[in-house]
Parts: sequence; C-alpha cells; structure tokens
Amino acid sequence: MAGIDLKFGPYELKSRVRQLHKHGVKLRLRPQSFRVLEILLERPGDLVTREEFHQQLWPADTFVDFEHGLNTSVKDLRSALNDSASAPRYIETLPKLGYRFIATVTPSETAATTAAPEGAADAAENPPNRAAVEIVTTQGPQVRVLRWAMLAVAAVVLVGGVTGYFRWTHSHTRSRPGNGHPMLAVLPFENLTGDATQDYFSDGMTEEMIAQLGRMDPDHLGVIARTSVMHYKHSDEQVDQIGRELGAEYVLEGSVRR
Repeated sequence: MAGIDLKFGPYELKSRVRQLHKHGVKLRLRPQSFRVLEILLERPGDLVTREEFHQQLWPADTFVDFEHGLNTSVKDLRSALNDSASAPRYIETLPKLGYRFIATVTPSETAATTAAPEGAADAAENPPNRAAVEIVTTQGPQVRVLRWAMLAVAAVVLVGGVTGYFRWTHSHTRSRPGNGHPMLAVLPFENLTGDATQDYFSDGMTEEMIAQLGRMDPDHLGVIARTSVMHYKHSDEQVDQIGRELGAEYVLEGSVRR
C-alpha cells in the first residue's frame, strides 16, 4: 500500500506524507498508531491477527511490551476517528484474535494533485528543523552495539525531522540477565518546545526509538519495555539510579525542541 492515498468516511490517509486528515484538516497521530492503521487498511474487511501485527511492527526477538503497544495504538486510533470499541464504525475488535477495519475504503481521487502542494504548505508553516545529536559513551566494550545504536538514533532523527539532543550514558548496574544481552533503557523524551500539547510527539519519538533499537540487533542488545521506562517521565532521579532500578547497562536520554 506504500504511496497510495485512501479515503474512508470523512477521513483520508496520505501514505506519502504519513498523515491522516479529516475534511482536509490534519489530525495528530503517533507514528506507531499510523502504521497500525496502514496495516488495517491494507486488508479492509479481513481479520488482522495480533500475531500478524507483532510480526510487522515488532519482530519476535524485540524486547518491547507488544500487547501494551498494540492496545495503546488502537486506542489512539479510535480517539482520532471518534470510534467506539462497543459500537465500532471503523475498527472492530475480535476478542483474543485481533482487529478488523469494517468501513468502506476507496482510493483518494485527489491524491496525485494534492500531495505536492500540501507538502509545500507544511514546509512553509513548519520550517525544517535541524537535528543536533550528541552521543557520549563512557567505557564498556560493546562497540558493535554502540555503532548500531548510533545508526538507529541518526535514522529516527532524520526520518522524524526532529531537533533532538541525545545523551548516551553508561550506567553501572547489576549483572546481565541470563541471556547475556547488554540492556538499554530509552527514557521518555523531554518536551522542550514550551507547548504541552506537543507531549504526544515526544512520547511518539520515545516509542519509535524503543521500537527501532529493539529490532536493530536483538541477538546482542535488549531494550527495556516502554511500560517500564514511562514511569520515569518527569522523574528527578539520577541516570545511574534509574539504570540500576531498571537493570540497564546503558541509558539513552532525549529531548525534543523546535
């Protein structure tokens, strides 16, 4: 479905720019929630099992809380679509199985003509952000893991178009788990935009960073689940203390600003 714009009801999904619109107005949607909607729209009317979501969004060896991530994404979608789990118009829940998109889906007739102007309008309203990335390493022999992590950080920053400051800190923690993987905790990104309504974006970046790093090299790197790290949002605890509490040898901090 890559590159195809679709319509259902008053909504239009624009795959090229990864946006969801209602009557031409762009809606706020987390990156993971947008991807869940794309997967549902690839097979309207068909059941998409939880296992299929898991395979497409979080590979089997990714150390993330899959159930919570999927439930949160569907809840986010229903909020954006003004949908209801008990009386669904768009997303139907099939208990213990998965989800199904039940509305009529059609290709967008204006996709070809609106993609370029809309992108230009967004660029005018939101000038491109610059990404400032700083990664600080302190001891530790896992050079290969650090290299993968730095690539993932750069990829997420460039794709997301976010101005970020990242500090990579080695934390002295208890011994590694039985699988021998060094463990990494991605702390909730701090929203430095001065606008509390942008918390959804910083939270989305945190979730995306966890997903990217989790599937980068699962044989050599474990990533702490989102549900565990979100407890430390706005926490005043020191990084070393958080690392010890989570059992993480590495802690990644990030902030988002315009």
